[in-house]
Amino acid sequence: MTAKDAITAQAATMIEDGQSIILDSGTTVYRLARQLHGRRLTVITNNLVVYEELAEDDSIDLMLLGGMVIRESRSLDGFMAENNLRQVHADWLFMGACGVRPGGQVMDTTVAEVPARRAMIAASEKVVLLVDQGKFPGTGMVKICGPEDLHTVVTNASSDDATLAALKEAGVKVMLATPAAVND
Repeated sequence: MTAKDAITAQAATMIEDGQSIILDSGTTVYRLARQLHGRRLTVITNNLVVYEELAEDDSIDLMLLGGMVIRESRSLDGFMAENNLRQVHADWLFMGACGVRPGGQVMDTTVAEVPARRAMIAASEKVVLLVDQGKFPGTGMVKICGPEDLHTVVTNASSDDATLAALKEAGVKVMLATPAAVND
């Protein structure tokens, strides 16, 4: 089991049947979608790969957000996605990022994706960041959000104690996922 699979297996345990969740773009979030088959959920996404993964699953109500196609990330973004997000509310948002700064700021490198991610945060009850150790400090020139917007971070980054401590100090629940812990 890879680190990303361990992170998403841990995250999947947080979701209860009947809940609504937003899944943003990114490879880790896609791996979470693969673990949701057969669950009675509403999934809201701008991620075309997530849509393709879940489209045939009759147990999942699937809402695809509109917008301009961002080919690099296989997502839909822009003002149309933001407008769609103003019309919905979800129990959870599961998102990825390009980097997490030492103070807990969540960063991205794709400027076009940031407004929709901020709208996803506003449309969600709780925000969960799914990031592997390579995202500490990671990259990114645009701030998506600060630690005050996060409920939980699921990661395998046990070696970045300073950033994890800053997140915890801001009230963020930090869950360390390891392949061994998930298999137990």
